[in-house]
Amino acid sequence: MMKIFEIGLFIISCLLVYGYVFGFWMQTKKRVVVGILGLALLLSHAVLEGFRFQLIPLYLVLALFGVEIAIRLMKKNPDLPVKPSFWKRVVAGSISTFLLAATLMVSFYFYSVVKIPEPTGPYAVGVTNYHWIDNSREEMYADPPVDHRELMIRVWYPAELTDGAKKAPYALDSETTSIVANKLSLDNRWLLKSFLQAEHHTYTDVPLADNLDQYPVLILSPGFGFSPYMYTSQIEALVSHGYIVFGIDHPYHAEIPTVFPERRMAEGEMVLSEENEEIDEQIMVWVEDILFSIDKINELNGHDPQGLMTGRLDISRMGMFGHSFGGAVTAQVMDLEPQIIAGVNMDGFFYGPVIEEGLAHPFMLLTGSDEMILNDEEGNPVPKEEYPQWAKDFVEDEKRRREGAMKNNGVTVVLEEADHLSFSDVMLYPSYFGLAEYDAALLEKINQNLLEFFHKHMKDVSP
Repeated sequence: MMKIFEIGLFIISCLLVYGYVFGFWMQTKKRVVVGILGLALLLSHAVLEGFRFQLIPLYLVLALFGVEIAIRLMKKNPDLPVKPSFWKRVVAGSISTFLLAATLMVSFYFYSVVKIPEPTGPYAVGVTNYHWIDNSREEMYADPPVDHRELMIRVWYPAELTDGAKKAPYALDSETTSIVANKLSLDNRWLLKSFLQAEHHTYTDVPLADNLDQYPVLILSPGFGFSPYMYTSQIEALVSHGYIVFGIDHPYHAEIPTVFPERRMAEGEMVLSEENEEIDEQIMVWVEDILFSIDKINELNGHDPQGLMTGRLDISRMGMFGHSFGGAVTAQVMDLEPQIIAGVNMDGFFYGPVIEEGLAHPFMLLTGSDEMILNDEEGNPVPKEEYPQWAKDFVEDEKRRREGAMKNNGVTVVLEEADHLSFSDVMLYPSYFGLAEYDAALLEKINQNLLEFFHKHMKDVSP
């Protein structure tokens, strides 16, 4: 995706390049006019849109022909049309064509701009962050271990936009991005940097909307390896309809590290075990993160040090949703904490202690399939009669866990066009990563199902 001034710069670059190669636009005055127009577009792009690393090849083309025009102006008779030699035109044309093609590939395929769909509700979206410390638990994943576990919480809320309101970072601010990126693999490093240009609808340092005295609360637990902001599409949709969403960042379990105050990082990513017993231990760490956060949310409603949430949280209407591992966490939390009155598992296997008699409150499984499907190396479904024994055992275990959790108030919604990562912003990420295919209609269905479920069970209204 390219923005308006970026498109203009690309057109100017083509005029300069192919005018040089094919011998038109060779009069100095014409090239100077085109060059000045290009400079004006470049300045407008820098001020209004911001430079992007994806466009470095385009900037190089502009610089190359800027130098060519400057050299032409320094000659004794700059107005005389001069046709460059054949080989100069071949070399310049080849290099420039490569750079222009690279610009298109990087911008549209490798590192396209992440663009979050426009929220459908009447509220603007604000965001703030909280740093909470649980002194009752050791941090076993730190190296060396410490006697407390820290959590970073990102909270999105219905906002009142003020004059000069500024967009919040999609992920991290530019300075923190640079620091964190140096700790990542090359792919994740460039993905994180591409987030700096993400187009979304969330603002920072804005007051909570005063349309209502209190707003219902939702808690988000992301998938294993994911961070809460990777669900901005779902979050903005919910917040725009009047929910406050607390995104829990589970430290040491995200590919992009959790960043604490003073830019301290939770370095060292945990890997999801292949053994169910070990997974059940890991999931309880996340469950305890949520239970602790619920206590802090209750405290926050009594007194918010930021002065933002005090008395504004309707803690009698508290729900939860999660994706993948976070979806399993949602079911476990609902089994333990009656304050959660509605929950959604987005395509998550029901890890953790087996829930045999269902849940006390409404629960939805939003999934791409109503049963586990084993695919071969080429991604094609394997016939069930050809499943190896381990897969048959896994399917039976998954079925038992799912049926137990869904027994009472559970409802399953199957979106057959969805795969596992569709239930996040990943389908909006650059195609190069091949994580999930972009499907605007599917994204709308996912968001609409979340809205309808929570409206029904937490607001008793239709969205």
